[in-house]
Order: sequence, then structure tokens, then C-alpha cells
Amino acid sequence: MDTLKAYITDLFVKVAGLPKSRKFLALAASLITIYQGYNTGGIDVYQALQLTIAALGAYSIGTGIEASKS
Repeated sequence: MDTLKAYITDLFVKVAGLPKSRKFLALAASLITIYQGYNTGGIDVYQALQLTIAALGAYSIGTGIEASKS
């Protein structure tokens, strides 16, 4: 039971720290921009999916590089 409580506490701390991360803010801004482009008809579904996958991949790689340094 203590392990579960520690896991939940750790998860909460990580999620609470996300908005402070520049990488997360850049990801959020890019996803909002992609959504707006799709919503206004500037890009189609295929382009929106490509851009979303690229943005998530860049975030994932950046997070992995940061984790490997520590």
C-alpha cells in the first residue's frame, strides 16, 4: 500500500511540474497551432497527423535526451 501511495505521489509531482517545462510548453503551443490550422482549413487531416506525430516525437526525444544526462 505504501508503494502505491509513493507511486501516486511521484506521479502527481511529475504532472504538476509539466507546465513549468519549456519542452511541454512548446509541445502545447505546436499542438494548438496544428489544431487551429486544421480547424480553419489551412491543413488537411493527413498533414495534421504528420505534424502531431512530429511534435510528439520531438518532445519524446527531447525528454529522453534530458533523462539520459542525469
